[in-house]
Amino acid sequence: MSRFDQQLAALVSRVRGLCTVFATDKDGVLLSSGRHVPSYSANALAAAPGFSQESLAALYEGLFSAAFAMAADQSSKLGIGANKSITAFYKGFVVVHVNFHPLVLSFVLSAENEDVESAVLPVGLVHDIVPMVKEILKPVLLRVQQELASVAS
Repeated sequence: MSRFDQQLAALVSRVRGLCTVFATDKDGVLLSSGRHVPSYSANALAAAPGFSQESLAALYEGLFSAAFAMAADQSSKLGIGANKSITAFYKGFVVVHVNFHPLVLSFVLSAENEDVESAVLPVGLVHDIVPMVKEILKPVLLRVQQELASVAS
């Protein structure tokens, strides 16, 4: 576990219902993650109706992040500015994607007792900790930017 992962896990443990935060590149390649599964939701994501093990694997393999990166890129072409975040509510869990170009930050919250409305307050708290997550991952961001610049030249 990298120091970034450790710092993210410590931060994740502060927000009730937040199970994980991870950073991927625009293609969904996992760069860093912090996991903390609260006792009340140890298997809530996998047990959520309509959320299969395949869905969980897709989430952690970065497919959701890659789809967000593509949607954020396309929505910026509408002339209303860059997309900063997307929050998706599902039965039993919530996923918040935040644009940290060229990275995507993804936060997964488990709704207590599959009550998605119970996750509304933690979603606000997720947005409150985004600056802290960005600060933790700034070295990762700079490294990815360097790599992209070297490929472009």
